[in-house]
Amino acid sequence: MEKEICLVTVQSSFKEVIDDVKSNRLEKDTFWIAFQPINETELNSKEYFINVSKHDNKLIFASNNRFGDVEKASIEFRIMNENSYEVLFKNHRYLLKTPNKTIDLNKLVNGSNGTDINKNINVASIDLSSDLKFYSIGDSKGNIYILNYSKDNQMVHFFKNYHDLDVSKLIIFPSNKVLMSNSLDYKTKITNLETGEIVREFLTNTQKVNDIKTIGQIGRNFLTISNDSNVKIFDIGSKTLVKSFYRVSNRTSIGSMVLYNDLNYEKRLQIDKNYKNYEFETKGKFIITGDSNGSLTSWNLFDEYQFFSILNSDDSTFSITALALNKDEIDSNEKNSTSTKDFYLAVGYDNGIIKIFKYNNVLLNKFEEIKKIKINFGNPITSLYFNENSIKGINDLIILSNNQILMSVEFSKLIEQNKLDITYFCGYSDIAQVNQINLKKNIVNSDSNLLIGCKYGTVSLFSY
Repeated sequence: MEKEICLVTVQSSFKEVIDDVKSNRLEKDTFWIAFQPINETELNSKEYFINVSKHDNKLIFASNNRFGDVEKASIEFRIMNENSYEVLFKNHRYLLKTPNKTIDLNKLVNGSNGTDINKNINVASIDLSSDLKFYSIGDSKGNIYILNYSKDNQMVHFFKNYHDLDVSKLIIFPSNKVLMSNSLDYKTKITNLETGEIVREFLTNTQKVNDIKTIGQIGRNFLTISNDSNVKIFDIGSKTLVKSFYRVSNRTSIGSMVLYNDLNYEKRLQIDKNYKNYEFETKGKFIITGDSNGSLTSWNLFDEYQFFSILNSDDSTFSITALALNKDEIDSNEKNSTSTKDFYLAVGYDNGIIKIFKYNNVLLNKFEEIKKIKINFGNPITSLYFNENSIKGINDLIILSNNQILMSVEFSKLIEQNKLDITYFCGYSDIAQVNQINLKKNIVNSDSNLLIGCKYGTVSLFSY
């Protein structure tokens, strides 16, 4: 891995600083930017200042360190487009992206600026409808807000005290008419978004639910994982617990999961068994879970068969905090295995390590570790997402570190060239903790939308 690659943080209002000088509201202004070697701690972070001015109607960026030494700073800063900026530092190039849209819930709902603790909204979960018509936002007090995306964030629904505790997960169904909400109160609710009526309510677990996913296109069944170490499948129509299973040995809390579909699995193994009562679309569906003791485990959801369980010896004392797959569908037909050749699993740990596994055995449904990198070492990897867009030539791994630093890495360069080509997502509050991110593919165009929900009531959207 290249040396001297840095974590980059920048003043959240740097775009406003630049725009003020660009529009002649100010003659000159300054913002800070900091660089921390990616394998080191915050103690080794160095802060610099970028002075923005204008000459002959052209913006000029000059850098200096905290002591005013211009020569030692050697930072080049350029505007790429309205929401993208380039930084060159010690022969490395970094991109900075600012939000395409930001919502301040405190102002929208309370008319406040977020400084009143009693009124402050703490965003805990977010989702965006696939047709880009509305957001769903859950907070730490059990409230859910439905906002119109295109009409100045107009409030469509406000479900006050909908849950007793934090709304930890929101899922808008593909129809964009139904919302699933999960909470730290152990309840899962299904809501008709057109009427606001609660259609179903479940008490899914007796311990904290860490993730929830719908199964298949219809979404009649859904999955939960929790601190009780069980994987559970529920049926929405009948409010029935369809099945529950757990790892054969060393049971610990399950913190994260990914779900994928093998298009050829049923045909290859000639499955002729019938579904259980109230079981739908589980044939060919697999999950991989990450546990608090560092174990990776894979199951076939239909027959509850445990394919593998891997406990990595070098990281056995560290919890798995995030998982991501670069595809949600493969074809394991051995004569046509192109979809499995480039099938990758990214695993994040609470010590800042990310491991990349490659799918290498069709019959055993097995993954092999091929790469290990350190990001903000000593701080947990909070979230991971793959963003693949063949139309735009995008193949990125999105990483949230320690609920603060959000970046994307060009995945093909990481795998093929052992190179970190990093874009940083900036522009949300300097003091805000990022509580949740969510990546949504847009059915209206080919864009991906990255949503960021923050502690002090802001939701930012990055389109790319």
